[in-house]
Amino acid sequence: MNKSLLNLKQVNKGVVEYQGVFGKVKLQYQGLGLPKVWRNGRYHDWQKHFAVYQSVDGNKIPVDLGWKEGKLRVEAGGYQFQSQSE
Repeated sequence: MNKSLLNLKQVNKGVVEYQGVFGKVKLQYQGLGLPKVWRNGRYHDWQKHFAVYQSVDGNKIPVDLGWKEGKLRVEAGGYQFQSQSE
């Protein structure tokens, strides 16, 4: 069985890597800006993936909360919930 692992070998350079059971995420500190992020070795482009809970490959996911859209959608177990703020 795979185990989760936190790699801190480059923490002094602002880089950490987490290996989970289903994937890997690597973060690089960028000062005041957003961190550089890699998901399973693929660079995370903040301009294309700024929405919370958005999948990397664009596939439909159970929780959808678009960036500054004010819409929350949850779909699970055959049920769907939607909410929108004004």
